[in-house]
Amino acid sequence: MIELLKSYCVSDKSDPRTYLYNPFKLGEFIYATNGHVAVRIPDDGSIQAAEIEQVKRIETYFSGTRGALMDIPELPVAKPCIHCLGKGVGYPNETCEECDGDGEFKFGTHYYECKECDGEGKVDSDEGEGDACDYCYGTGEERNQIVKVGVAHFSRRYLAKISALPNVMFYTPTNENDICLFVFEGGEGCIMPMRA
Repeated sequence: MIELLKSYCVSDKSDPRTYLYNPFKLGEFIYATNGHVAVRIPDDGSIQAAEIEQVKRIETYFSGTRGALMDIPELPVAKPCIHCLGKGVGYPNETCEECDGDGEFKFGTHYYECKECDGEGKVDSDEGEGDACDYCYGTGEERNQIVKVGVAHFSRRYLAKISALPNVMFYTPTNENDICLFVFEGGEGCIMPMRA
């Protein structure tokens, strides 16, 4: 269960909210959140977690409106990340040799957009594997793909993560701006809506 909780913690170590890097204890529950999705399980004493004062407000998110229980709808195919083109890897950019990094070149008296770099002035390096894409965090998926569930909209990537939980059920959203609750075998969670 600890691995499940850790998968909902903040994983970007440049995030200044260091207190969200690990699960934490609050009241009778152990929580994990990345700021968009939160899950909690009853504290049975088997998981060691620090008590964190900065996140006391999280308890109020779990007291929201509960509509009828429903399955998470079938999710559309993930769109590829616009920055890494679905590779999940961000290659270091190098100056385009064709246009010397200008993104255009002059031929005669006219200027033309460079076809090699599509006018960007930079091309991806083929050397090495590169680091995880900063935009999609290495998933290769568009991070802001929106899915409508009832009257509300949510991030597809977070719905996909939630749908992998055991026996998950989603409470039907009753307001497009409300935090939406869900339950799964052994715990419960909530997800923040997105603006369409």
